[in-house]
Amino acid sequence: MPRRRSVSSLSSRSSQSSLSVESPTTGRWIVVGGPAYRDLIRMGYTDAQLRRGGMSRRPRPRRRHGARSGFARPTRAQRRMSVSDRGRNRGSRTRGWSKVAPRRGKPRKALKKKCGDKCFLDPKHDAFPICAKLSRSSSSCEIDCRGVQAAKIRAAQWGYTNVKKAADELYRTKCK
Repeated sequence: MPRRRSVSSLSSRSSQSSLSVESPTTGRWIVVGGPAYRDLIRMGYTDAQLRRGGMSRRPRPRRRHGARSGFARPTRAQRRMSVSDRGRNRGSRTRGWSKVAPRRGKPRKALKKKCGDKCFLDPKHDAFPICAKLSRSSSSCEIDCRGVQAAKIRAAQWGYTNVKKAADELYRTKCK
């Protein structure tokens, strides 16, 4: 069963932690009873020496961030991504394919009706399209290298070895 603390001990503890003194070694404000304060006591400073520099009940001054300090705090996404990883996994070979790839259903059926089996690496299932979707501006049935690259990557991920080999061969002949 946990021991109950009296109200007076709780109030003295909270008032002690809100006190801060200036550290003689660093010149920064440290909390009385905190780890830095205890380290200074262990190093040989007496309680009176530490409190001579002045005590304050005010909160420790915080460093400024933002426009007034001259530089803005980095966003959460910037903190997550290191500088060396900034441009990683953003190759130009597949950039933009997601916008021009034919979606499942009507766009793929329309592409197959107009262009035939040559626009799919697995034409039986209308899977792994390698031609751009039909639109008003472009209705050509040309093979898009971004689609070949995307199909090659997906086939390797999903274990379609025959499709991967076909995509490799097509990429070597048409796209290099």
